Amino acid sequence: MKSLRLKQFLPAIAYLAFTFYLFTLPGDEIPKLDWEFPLKIDKLVHIGLFLILVIGFTYPFKKSILNNFKRKKCFLYITLLGILYGVIIEIIQKYFIINRSFDLFDILSDSIGSCIGYLIASYWFGKREA
Repeated sequence: MKSLRLKQFLPAIAYLAFTFYLFTLPGDEIPKLDWEFPLKIDKLVHIGLFLILVIGFTYPFKKSILNNFKRKKCFLYITLLGILYGVIIEIIQKYFIINRSFDLFDILSDSIGSCIGYLIASYWFGKREA
């Protein structure tokens, strides 16, 4: 068991920077698809991006010295920060990015992805290893 170090979070921080880059691309630089599913493919992409984001930030807890309660509490905070990040991204897209707009369904997809990430992280990393 070990305590958490900043370097353990560097892959997740790099991924956060990568997603920020993707979310702040101007609208005309995003590839358009001519076909649609009943659920738009970009909503599935949002779910996947945020699921990976939460998993990335919770992974360093796998071998940490925190007890199970504190660990899951941290996972909850990470999940809530993921949801907040999704809201902030939508606000940035509306006011600062050319040809982008605010979309409540993106926030819903981001929230779903974050929550699924929480569930997976709680299952995989939620218990202290003996």
